[in-house]
Parts: sequence; structure tokens; C-alpha cells
Amino acid sequence: MSEVKQLQAESNYTEMLEAFRAALEELTVVERVLLPSRAERRVPVPPDYLTGKVGQWLGGSEFRSGLWTHQSAALQQISAGKNVVVSTGTASGKSLIFQAAALKVLDEHPDAAVLVLYPLKALVADQLVSWVHAISASGHEVEAVQRLDGDVLPHERQTLMERARVVLATPDIVHAWLISNLAKPSHRRFLARLALVVIDEAHVFDSVFGSNFAYLFRRLTVAARMAERHSDPEPFKIIAASATIANPAQHLSELTGVPFVAVDEALDGSPQQERELLHIAAKPGDEASLASELQKGLLSSSSGSFITFVDSRQGAERLAIRTDAEEDVKPYRAGYEGQDRVGIEHALRSGTLRGVVSTSALELGINIPHFSVGLNINVPTSRKSFRQRLGRIGRKKPGAFAVIAEPYAFRRFGMSFSEYHAASVEPSYLYLQNRFIQYAHARCLADELEALGVTGRKVPPAFVQWPDGFSEIFEFSYVGGPAARPREFDGIHRIGGDAPHYLYPLRNVAEEGFIVATGGGIAGPQRRVGNLTLQQAIREAFPGAIYLHMGQGWKVYEWRNTVWERAIRVGQTELANVPQAAAPNFRERRTRT
Repeated sequence: MSEVKQLQAESNYTEMLEAFRAALEELTVVERVLLPSRAERRVPVPPDYLTGKVGQWLGGSEFRSGLWTHQSAALQQISAGKNVVVSTGTASGKSLIFQAAALKVLDEHPDAAVLVLYPLKALVADQLVSWVHAISASGHEVEAVQRLDGDVLPHERQTLMERARVVLATPDIVHAWLISNLAKPSHRRFLARLALVVIDEAHVFDSVFGSNFAYLFRRLTVAARMAERHSDPEPFKIIAASATIANPAQHLSELTGVPFVAVDEALDGSPQQERELLHIAAKPGDEASLASELQKGLLSSSSGSFITFVDSRQGAERLAIRTDAEEDVKPYRAGYEGQDRVGIEHALRSGTLRGVVSTSALELGINIPHFSVGLNINVPTSRKSFRQRLGRIGRKKPGAFAVIAEPYAFRRFGMSFSEYHAASVEPSYLYLQNRFIQYAHARCLADELEALGVTGRKVPPAFVQWPDGFSEIFEFSYVGGPAARPREFDGIHRIGGDAPHYLYPLRNVAEEGFIVATGGGIAGPQRRVGNLTLQQAIREAFPGAIYLHMGQGWKVYEWRNTVWERAIRVGQTELANVPQAAAPNFRERRTRT
């Protein structure tokens, strides 16, 4: 980069930060916490990673000064055949570790495949950019890495399975599509090639989602082991990563059923930019009003970008609208159509979008280096969320992150803001002995084994470490099983019906859903706008309501709930015509997305 361009890039980070600091003069700052900068620590690239195509990348000018200490330590553990979890801070280059490990696998095994699991579709799209860079720098064809999630059409999935060597996917698509179709030779061939599985943002895999994922992962292990390579005792190695996880090695071992080695913050050699944390006082109920004024002030700067977090889907929509800068600020949350989500993500990465108001959908691992200011409406729902949201800011240059909340917000937790920041993150919990979760996955496993040619099996495969109680439940879960099913499982059995992979979701209990669409019938061709679960629809899109979506108002005309169609019909309306009932009300119940 030329000296002129370097100076221009640096100014992009500082102008909005200066505008934020100027705005603070008119506000009440309850507490400030300064996070000082930290110099990097580098060591040479491990020799094992300086040969082949991975060596073409890591041995190039980009890494002339070596790798950060934790990156090198993790790669050495991986070379030694260990399953590794990297638990270092945000922006510490964890992606490079599993990208280098994946490229080494491709060098050593010409037909091998790598599966990289991200918990959100937004993260898949964001990290695809980084993967394409690594793949290209190593001399592989760009087509070697492919994205697989719900936005990829079914006929396209089959093609990418055949040609991809690295697949970036969500666990949901692995559960509902990849291993639900083991009768297809292409699926078995992919699993037979699988040599490495990556689990990114591993802290997200806790509670119900994590418990479901734990059984999904064991089922994936069974499918890979039994897909044309029965004699392989360990079908693939595992690398996990997270910046916010307590007891990382223990949690990953419980999650996957295999032992892990942790590379943690003690070895973190990445640099850190100076960041300032602030608690800005607001009257209860006025947090969003203050945030909208702050956002307008930030937009007065000529460059730079901000991100504001709101723990409410419609709250994110309303705050974006309230900022009155449709071209410069967009809302972002779950429920958007793929093309809309991709458009916002592209505008963020290119810097053409000055700000985004998001739910938790953008708190995980999104790498937008020019975010210099972050705002959070009220105290985040957990310290994990707080650390992740803070990690979006100041990745390349100094930044600031402010929590806008009532003056005594942190005292409600029995601590100051600085103590809240310093406290360790919450532990991750798994419910592996939950009998209903076990029953759902036992039914899926029975179907998968049948697709692999194994029928009438009374116990699950012994080469996987199953949680206590699962073997008993597996015996009476499969169709035609010799044991009578206890009546307590009748309800969960009915939910799964004949398609357990589709009707037992990973993230929550089974729930009906609606598409949101314009037109249809005599109103003309239907155009899909988005999607909602039943509970979201009841709250946000009941008949007569104004449903806010992508910063626009949509009048809800009717619900259609028939055998052929589950849709909510809407029509666009001017925001000026939105009634007071749909005006911003940020004291509504929080809904984590």
C-alpha cells in the first residue's frame, strides 16, 4: 500500500472516533475503562508448514516475520495429531490456524475433504472471503472452497459436494440435509473423504443448541466412519476455536466425545489496539432515543463505520429507521432473505455502509476492520455476548464501545462496569442426559444406520462415546425395535413423524413457521420478503400490524394457513403512515436472535 493510501486508510478509522468523542461532551458518562494496546509476539512458522501449497502461503511475504506465538503453538499440536481448541481473544487470528491445518491436510491427502462448521449463515458468508484468500494464496483453485447453508439451492448442493475440498457449512444443513441423505452415494463419498472438521465459535454450542450439536457430531462421526472406511478408528481430526469459552478443553471433550488440548490466552501473541469502554447514562426507556442521536452525530464524520447492538428484532428495525439515514444505516437480523443479507454484508465489508443496527446476528466473528465505534442498547444479555460485541470494534485501529443504559445498570449485577468487563465469561452447559433430546437423535441415528445398510441394530456403534442413557433409549427408538416405547416419548415421537431430521431442529423445540410475502392470488405473483416463526409472527406480524423489515414498513393483511401454503401476506407502506402503535418502543421484551 502506498504512503498516501495508508494515511487515507488510517483516517477512515479515526474520523468517526473523533466525532464520537466530541458527542460525549454533551452526555453523562458513568464510567470509563481504558483497554491499553499490546505489542505482538511472533515466532517462526513451524517447518511442517513451509512445504507444499500451505508453504507457498505461509512462506510468502505476508508472513515474513513469522506467526503469532499461539498460532505456531496450535499448529505444532495439530501436527502432533492432537484435537485442538484455540481459546484466544477476538481478532487473534484463530482462522489462520485452521486454514493452515486444512491446507496441510489437502497437501498430504489429495482426495481429502474438510468440513468447517459455523453457527450462523452470516458467519459462513463473512469467513468465505478469508478462506478464498488463503486458498488462492496457496495455489489452489478458488472453487476448492464452497459454502453450504440454507441459502444454497438443493440442486446446487449436490454439485458442490462433488467438487469441493473445503466446505463451509452450518450445523443445521449438516443435520437436515447432509446426513439425512446417506442413501445417496455422493454424500457417502464426501464423508468418506472427510479428514478434518473445524468447529468455529465453539462457545455458541451450549444449552439446547449445544446439546443437540453434541449428538449431531457423534452421528456425523458414525456416518464418516461407516461410509466406505469401516476399519478407520478415528475418521477425522478436530479443531475448535472461540474467544469466549470457560474450560475450553473440557467443554469440547463433552461436546464431541474425544479429548482436546487447549491453546489459551496465556500463549496469545496477537497485538491489541487501544479501546475505550464507556457506560453512558440514559433514563429508562430513553436508551434508543439517545442512541439515534449519537448515530446521527457519528454520520457527520466523513468516514468510518459503527455498529449498534439491540436485543430485539423489531428494535433493530426501528432504531435504523429512527436514525433517518436509509442509505447509510441498515438494520440486520435473522429472518432476512439470502440476497438481502448478502447485500448488507457486502456493503459493510466494502465500507459503503456507514452503520448497521444489529441483533446478536452480527456479534460472532464478523471481521469488519473499519468499525471504530460500537454501541449497545442496555447491558448485553451475557458477558459472552459483551466480549463478542466488543471484539467487533478496534480490530485495526483504536476504537470505542459504549453501553447505553440507566445509571445504575451494572450495580444491579453487584459490580461496576470495570468489574463486569474483568469478570470471566459464564460457563457453558450441556444437557446430554436429557431424555427427549436423546430420543430425537436416536431416531435420526437409526434412520442413518439404515441408509448405510445397517438394520435391526439394538445398540449404537460402540466406537463413539455416547452419553449415559443413550444406549437404552436407542434400543426402543428405531422402527420395529424389540423394546416397548415408554408413553413419555409419545409426544416427541409424534413431532418427528416420518422425517425426524427436518422436524427435530437443533436450536429449539419444533415450531411452525411462515413466509412473509407480497401478492398472491388475485393480488398478482407472490414475492417473498422474509420468514418468521409462529411466535415471532404473533409478536411482530399479526393482521393489521405494521411489520418492520429491512428498514421498511409492511402492512399485514392476512395469514394464510392451509395444507398448501403457510404465508403472511403484506403490502409495503410509507413509514410516514406508520401508526403510533408501531412507533419505536424500546422497552419491549428482549428477544435474542
